[in-house]
Amino acid sequence: MQVINRIKFSMVHFFESIIKVKIIMMVFARLLFFLVISFGIIALPAYRDKKNLSEVKNRFQKEVELIVKEYRFPGMTAAYVLEDGTINTFAAGFSDIEQKIPMSVNSRMLAASIGKTFTGAVILDLVREGKLNLDVPVNQYIGSENWFKQLANNNEITLRHLLTHSSGIENHVESPNFIKAIQTSKKGDLPYFKPIELVSFILNTPPLFKPGSGFHYSDTGYIIAGLVVEKITGKNLFGEIKSRLLVPLNLKNTEPSDKKELKGLASGYLSPENIFQLPVKTTIRPGLMSWNPGIEWAGGGFISTSKDLAVWGSTLYEGRALSGKYLKELFQGVTAAPGTKYSIATAITEDNKGDITYGHKGWIPGYCSSLLYYAKYKSVVAFQINTDIGIIGSDKDVLSIIETRLAKILFEVTAN
Repeated sequence: MQVINRIKFSMVHFFESIIKVKIIMMVFARLLFFLVISFGIIALPAYRDKKNLSEVKNRFQKEVELIVKEYRFPGMTAAYVLEDGTINTFAAGFSDIEQKIPMSVNSRMLAASIGKTFTGAVILDLVREGKLNLDVPVNQYIGSENWFKQLANNNEITLRHLLTHSSGIENHVESPNFIKAIQTSKKGDLPYFKPIELVSFILNTPPLFKPGSGFHYSDTGYIIAGLVVEKITGKNLFGEIKSRLLVPLNLKNTEPSDKKELKGLASGYLSPENIFQLPVKTTIRPGLMSWNPGIEWAGGGFISTSKDLAVWGSTLYEGRALSGKYLKELFQGVTAAPGTKYSIATAITEDNKGDITYGHKGWIPGYCSSLLYYAKYKSVVAFQINTDIGIIGSDKDVLSIIETRLAKILFEVTAN
């Protein structure tokens, strides 16, 4: 094992401890795409005239097909929701190459870190009810747990710190012990860790900084926030998300990815050299995974469609997901890099023209996703890809490139 100085890539801190080059690439990719918050806004011209929306739809479909062809993706889905409520969905390629099953707009994929938005929203709803406070130390909620005193900054961390990655605690995903546990697990499977087991990987580690004084992306922070929800409500976190968000908002194709059997799941594809040494195909048969994706829990942990993600993004970022006014709290963020803040489960990026986007990316072995809300146009674009080959470890920010290409199609100037 070698210890190197922490460096920065884009808008997240890199690592202090690594084991070997492959592990560097794994964690690098994890932070860049599974945890990434670098959304790079493009300067977008005036919104297209409605009479040409049919042309936009056709061009958008062709662009999705072209992206699949150029990057040699197995398949891809995409969707957008426009200011007037127009929703269109798209698909290209295959959901299962070997069985020649075409990708459908109803094909579902693991959304990974985009699922943090559900955790954040449930907490905001509990704040509205007066059951939680974003700015009091979480020791008031879970301080009696026997592990809590072993947590860095335990007396100062608030929910807002945890949700904005400003708590100063480590990320278990970067922990050499976590990586070792994955590597030494039964080949072909990912071990299922209970939430407290995930937290245990960073216990008794020194703080990275004083809470609120820095930024370090930490999945562990969301795991702890999820434990707070369960402690206060006495209920299952996923159950709270279902009853408060998924059911009321009619997100029928979105559910927790906490089991191997997931109906409608597109097969995901990995490189044979993937760091987890997982099978190159995520499914044994359609809808049955070869490993348990429940390892994400409050840090992600959902399966969805591009349409559901787009509808969710539109609802969340326009203030319609919860009762009452919550956007002010949702958008209170910390500086992650020049021009970029990270708020509650949301990256907020502003370009030099003042155009703002809100959203998140997600990565889990075999799947990559993006959800982006363009504030100027009050529109959302979401897409999902059933591979991470050519994306994870690439020297280019492929997801951001795709975001830009799709946005140009959707928002380009209408020819007179």
